[in-house]
Amino acid sequence: MGRGHPGQGGVRDSQGQPWAGYRPDRVAVVKPVTQPMDVLIIVDVVSNTWIERKAGDDCRQDRTSDAPSPPPPSNDVLPPPPGGDGAS
Repeated sequence: MGRGHPGQGGVRDSQGQPWAGYRPDRVAVVKPVTQPMDVLIIVDVVSNTWIERKAGDDCRQDRTSDAPSPPPPSNDVLPPPPGGDGAS
């Protein structure tokens, strides 16, 4: 398999067989945090609601949450692909 997209943090090597929807130019690198996270804000894509989940919990203590603030404009967040909204 060839080289990945030269995005944030440089070029990454890919391994294994790519799946039909794999697009190396749309890969985002996730970096470790500098301090532990107590809660995660996630989205339920079926109901389009935001959920607050305690780190390490199995969803029993989930609570609804307000949507997080959008990130500031940056090269760290990939824009939607041309002609699409990023949805698969």
